[in-house]
Amino acid sequence: MIRDYFFHNTTGEIYPLLNEVVLDIVSYYRGGLPAYKISACKQLVIELLTNGVKHSGTGLSLITIMFNSSSIVIIKEDGGNVFRLNEHQEWPLSNFKEGERVVIYNCDFYALSAVIQSENQLSFEVEEYPVEDVHSSSSIPEHYGLLILTNLSSVFTYEYDSDKKINKFSATVNLDN
Repeated sequence: MIRDYFFHNTTGEIYPLLNEVVLDIVSYYRGGLPAYKISACKQLVIELLTNGVKHSGTGLSLITIMFNSSSIVIIKEDGGNVFRLNEHQEWPLSNFKEGERVVIYNCDFYALSAVIQSENQLSFEVEEYPVEDVHSSSSIPEHYGLLILTNLSSVFTYEYDSDKKINKFSATVNLDN
């Protein structure tokens, strides 16, 4: 089953849309989905919608949820600001090689990298470091949302269609594990 939702990229719409999505997930799986999988989907939707409010620079996003027996795929598409690996990078990613890792953020807690899948698509990976002590000088980095999305997803990708100027974030939650 596929279900589309329109989101006007406002904070006031986050929780009503979240509630609608969660009700649809619970209804589709008739209560047979473990609570931790529902929680992962909720957190993914919250983060994708929050990123839409904070970063998209456009008034409307399309949220698509694809349900099946083995996974839930949550997709956010918009025609707003393109995701950039760095301030000089343009799309398509013709100056990167497939499989190349580009560190987006590195701190005492983790390293967040983008892995080039094609000239139009990235996947994300996180390497978390052991934390002995958190200092008051520690801050939440700008890319913390990408860390959340990557950690909650079995696969998290970004794709940019430079012809249509469409951003597509896709988070997959595997139900088999």
